[in-house]
Amino acid sequence: LDSVKYAAGRIDPEVKFTEDACKMLIKVPRPFLNTVLKGCVKWAKENNVTIDQIYEYSENYDEYIIFGQNVEAGIEAKDVKNITLTISDGVNYDKKVIIGSLVGQDIKTLKETINSLHLNNVKIQYKTDEYTKKDLIISQSKSGEIRRNDEIIFTLSLGSKNELVAVKMENLIDKSLFDATLFLEQNGISYEIKYDFSDKKIDTIINQSVAEGTTLTPLKDNVIITVSKGKQIKVPNLKNMKMAEIVDWITANNLKISFSDKYDSKIAAGSIIEANYKEN
Repeated sequence: LDSVKYAAGRIDPEVKFTEDACKMLIKVPRPFLNTVLKGCVKWAKENNVTIDQIYEYSENYDEYIIFGQNVEAGIEAKDVKNITLTISDGVNYDKKVIIGSLVGQDIKTLKETINSLHLNNVKIQYKTDEYTKKDLIISQSKSGEIRRNDEIIFTLSLGSKNELVAVKMENLIDKSLFDATLFLEQNGISYEIKYDFSDKKIDTIINQSVAEGTTLTPLKDNVIITVSKGKQIKVPNLKNMKMAEIVDWITANNLKISFSDKYDSKIAAGSIIEANYKEN
């Protein structure tokens, strides 16, 4: 508040701001675009504004990122009772796309195709092939119209078995499952996949059985990689919580919420009657 008064005084020394006037000035909603919901909920609570959430698919914004709001920035918060935020539900992986035959193309072209079509269920496997240059696609399991989340398998060439050479193990920690398995497949290293809860993003590598820098022999050595299942979330007793507390918990854990009102003469207004997840 002092900084607001100071700034105003520098503009016009005759202007006097009361405490309430200063508070009103700092309660102007900022645009929430490209932010996550958690910070918006904090602002809304401080200013007695309710937030409605609309989730929509987006190919331009990551999941949980806000990309729309129905109240323009600059309106005084005292005049705002409710804000509707449009939040990205990520890419629509159920959408149909068309993929042609990539047989004969290289791994670079394959990765570009995966990214441009937003395919999210691609399996890449390598096998030795005496007659095909390394990293060229030998076959693919599907072509034509597919859904983005349909499994599609590409088989690529390792080249001649006699040309395979030992490789130094990379640090796979924090890499995506796709990138980690691609490195192993590309070098002829067999592997096993295990899953565990962690605070890291789903499908991120959190552990590897072979240390970085270890020499691996193709078609002989085996690596175990552990993949994140995401954060383990335990549900609290939602019936004992206030609505604002539930919204805080929901947003902190990147979950989604929908709620409805129901008349009940025996339960106080605003109390939680039932929830679709029980405690723990």
